[in-house]
Amino acid sequence: MEDKDLICELLTETLQQTRMFKDLELLTYKSKPGIEIVKAVFTDGKEYKVNVHMDSGIALISDVIKALRCQRG
Repeated sequence: MEDKDLICELLTETLQQTRMFKDLELLTYKSKPGIEIVKAVFTDGKEYKVNVHMDSGIALISDVIKALRCQRG
C-alpha cells in the first residue's frame, strides 16, 4: 500500500522548487469510501481539488501536475 499522504507531502516540496508552482503552499490527500481527492492550496488563497480516485502513487503525481497546470495556466 502506498502512503498517499507522504507522496503529497514530498510532491509539495518538489513542486515548490519549480517556477510554475513556487507559490504552492500545501497538497493534502483526503479519502472516503469511493472518493479520493488531493487539495492544492496556494499562497494567494486559491484552492484546487483533483480527483485521484483509484490512482496509484505515480498516477496521483501525474494527475495532480496535469490538473494544476490546466487550472493555473
